[in-house]
Amino acid sequence: METREGRSVKELLDVLLRMALCIHSEPENKKYEVDNSWTERQCNFVTHLRELGLIFIRKRKDGFFYLTPNLANLCLANHDDSLTKKSGSIIVETNFRVYAYTSSSLQLAILSSFTCMTYRFHDMSVGILTRDSVRKALQVTFNRFFTSYKLEFRLESLQIK
Repeated sequence: METREGRSVKELLDVLLRMALCIHSEPENKKYEVDNSWTERQCNFVTHLRELGLIFIRKRKDGFFYLTPNLANLCLANHDDSLTKKSGSIIVETNFRVYAYTSSSLQLAILSSFTCMTYRFHDMSVGILTRDSVRKALQVTFNRFFTSYKLEFRLESLQIK
């Protein structure tokens, strides 16, 4: 198997399959070392998995990572507890990274008003909550509320006269 550029994806699939197999056999909260024999592409792939919330890396120089429940939800075929049956779910990490599993344009529009969206896929979006993004969203909400309140107050004063 190859990418469009003609590079082999076997080395990337190797890393991904090892992680998927560890979900079934290893206890939770076990740390996995980044192998020194990994290629630069594999290390970059691990970084992308981190950005998608599939693995947790505390510090890059530590040389180890943890598997997250997000990866387990994507790999396991448990249809009763799957995120795909729900209309949408949001995961907020302690580093204020937000993962939204929804394809609803309304839910994504509301979420994007409170976050700085980093990635958007068909049924998953990743964003970061920042002080400025929340402040901006609340300011817009307050302005809309205040405008509608003023309009309602004017309508009531016209009805009283």
